[in-house]
Amino acid sequence: FPALALAHGLGVIIFRKLSGIIDTIRRLQQALMLFLLPVLVLIAVLFLAFLPFACTEALWATGKGSLMILWLQALVLFFVNGVYQDEFEERPYPLLVHRLIYFGILLLPVYSIISFHGLSLRIAQYGWTLDRCWAFMVWAVLTLFSLGYLWGIVRRRDQWVRTLGTVNISMGLVVLLLMVLVNSPWLDFRKLVVASQVGRLDSGAVDPADFDYYYLYRNLAGPGYAALEALGKRYADSHPDIVARHIADIFAGKGEVSTISAEAFAAQVEQWPDNRALPPALETQLREAVGMQARHAARNRQYYLFRLDLDGDAIDEYIFLRAGDGYGFADLYYLAGDEW
Repeated sequence: FPALALAHGLGVIIFRKLSGIIDTIRRLQQALMLFLLPVLVLIAVLFLAFLPFACTEALWATGKGSLMILWLQALVLFFVNGVYQDEFEERPYPLLVHRLIYFGILLLPVYSIISFHGLSLRIAQYGWTLDRCWAFMVWAVLTLFSLGYLWGIVRRRDQWVRTLGTVNISMGLVVLLLMVLVNSPWLDFRKLVVASQVGRLDSGAVDPADFDYYYLYRNLAGPGYAALEALGKRYADSHPDIVARHIADIFAGKGEVSTISAEAFAAQVEQWPDNRALPPALETQLREAVGMQARHAARNRQYYLFRLDLDGDAIDEYIFLRAGDGYGFADLYYLAGDEW
């Protein structure tokens, strides 16, 4: 800590004497934004121009449609502030380019509508999550910025740059207020997510066997823990298998061994090149590994076991693959003496 503090202090002293270099770097960055802003606005305008002729399902099929829309909106707003920050009377562009840019800003609320639609679809399908709560907060901030700039353009036309300061200061206060609220009990995203996910469970939108109990435990802190306890009591009589495989296993902790039956193991694990009988000690280890993954059922749904002689010693090694949505984990099992 003393070394880091000393290095930081020395850095401040050095850069105080090199303010000219910092100004040069700032001007270079501003020049790059000056060139990139018209291109970015042109991309935004062309996207909306061709959207009526394209299927919006292709955008949502990427799984990142709302994220891309929000990023484009944020970059346009950021670059506008990076370019128009000096003298209001000086226009950095010819009048035609200047008007192209504020025409692009006029269209930003349309991007807000598109991203709102995409986020709403995800929430209708899967309910609220922490990521979606933050995404909606970012959406709200960007939308208010866009509406504020739109108000300035409608009011001042070519002189709309004069309203940037007013909008930015007002939005700065809004952002500060939001940061206070999300760190207070009045706007606790975790409670909102718990209510949404448990509500989907109660309404029958998701089957109790497919519910992601581990998400409550891992991501939602106290509210998630309380919800798990309540679900454990609720399902104690009606769904004892769910309590045993998911909820009880979470509360038991990672250190407790959870072994599934041989029949369940054979049904869940696909072997290659064939379903040859496994060495008993290895099968026990793999059954424990699959059993401990039971609480991750929503993340790790497929298991594969590959039998290969990797080192040419006529003794097979085994690669155990746990495949999830777009990723996988592989473990190599080999015989060392009498132990796998």
